[in-house]
Amino acid sequence: MVRSGREKIKWSQTLETYGMAIAAALLVMLALILFREFIFSRSLYLFKDAACDSINIFYPRWLHVAEYLRNEGLPTWSFATGMGQNIFPAGLNNPFDLILYLAGPTHLAGAIVYVEALKLVLAGVIFYAYLRSLRLEGYAVMAGALCLAFSGYMVAGTSGWYGHSALVVYGAFLLYATERLYQHKNLLLFPVAIVLLSSSSLFTVYIFTVFLFLYVLFRYVGDHGWQPRGLAILLLQMAGVGALGLAMSAVFTCSPLLKMLYSPRVAGESGHFNRLAAQPVFQLQGRLEFATAFLRLFGTDILGTGEVFFKSVNGNPEPVHVFRGVGNHFESPLFYCGIPCLLLAAQYLRLAPRRERRLAAAFAGVWLVVVLVPYCRYALYLFTGDYYKNGLNFFKPRASHRTAMSPA
Repeated sequence: MVRSGREKIKWSQTLETYGMAIAAALLVMLALILFREFIFSRSLYLFKDAACDSINIFYPRWLHVAEYLRNEGLPTWSFATGMGQNIFPAGLNNPFDLILYLAGPTHLAGAIVYVEALKLVLAGVIFYAYLRSLRLEGYAVMAGALCLAFSGYMVAGTSGWYGHSALVVYGAFLLYATERLYQHKNLLLFPVAIVLLSSSSLFTVYIFTVFLFLYVLFRYVGDHGWQPRGLAILLLQMAGVGALGLAMSAVFTCSPLLKMLYSPRVAGESGHFNRLAAQPVFQLQGRLEFATAFLRLFGTDILGTGEVFFKSVNGNPEPVHVFRGVGNHFESPLFYCGIPCLLLAAQYLRLAPRRERRLAAAFAGVWLVVVLVPYCRYALYLFTGDYYKNGLNFFKPRASHRTAMSPA
């Protein structure tokens, strides 16, 4: 027994000292296993089924910009896009897109899988650093990093909706930058996190700002109690350095902002604003949507994959969707973030001090209400769409992490 106890202490000390390196090695090994069919064979990481956006949208766009950079220089106006339009910034403010452009038009398709594997590893490593900043023990930090890296939203994002996997990386970095600002008054990383988020869209900056406000509110009250003056100073600091980040990225975001504002999906008849804003305010979600949100806490493919096949009906081919949940496989709730999080959350809510327990439950409860009451979700997304991507599929699992792994 003594020997076993000493070995346990020795392993804990090893995790404290070399935890980051061990986590990175595990993430690389698991990424190689996950993507082995594309890394060690001639298959390209492009899809023609449910994830057809990879070959219909992302790859043509990247290839066009890579060729533009090689032949013309800085991407500005292009007649190869629609009837001709401004394509700046063309992903030049996205570090992962830049890697693909450096691969060149010839090798770009083959480089996609390596970039997605890199995102997965970076997401886990950054989230490891974030959990370590919360002064958690090595086992909890390791488990949390692996759960985030292989969460439903992250893996689905790497599987053809590549912008969303980058969003998970940026979100993890934003949490780490927030803790650095909160605990150590380090202002350097926070504007960088805002710059990275803005490379996705300004809408992403908005929706993550909502999440971050609630996160900081519960975090500060949990540590200091209700002190409005101190909380206001912290929020003003964050707003100031956040505005600096937006200013740093302004040259890249002005053009996409104008394109978004004049898009028919925002201000025109193709938008969802009128339909969603007219929904009953206090109506709860339907049984299918509730079942989808609940069951997909336990597994991304528990209600079927995103595969679509065709069967003949009266001699005509008709599509059959394997996914049996609400909506489609990607835009519906993707809350899976590892079974350990669910088990640990239940233990934490039972064993933690009452004050900590109430705050953690309240934080998770806010996002539970947003999920259960569709109108709250529509309002959070500014009535732009009936989906969970871009925000809730990141926020709800992180709320579970916060509840499960908060230091008591």
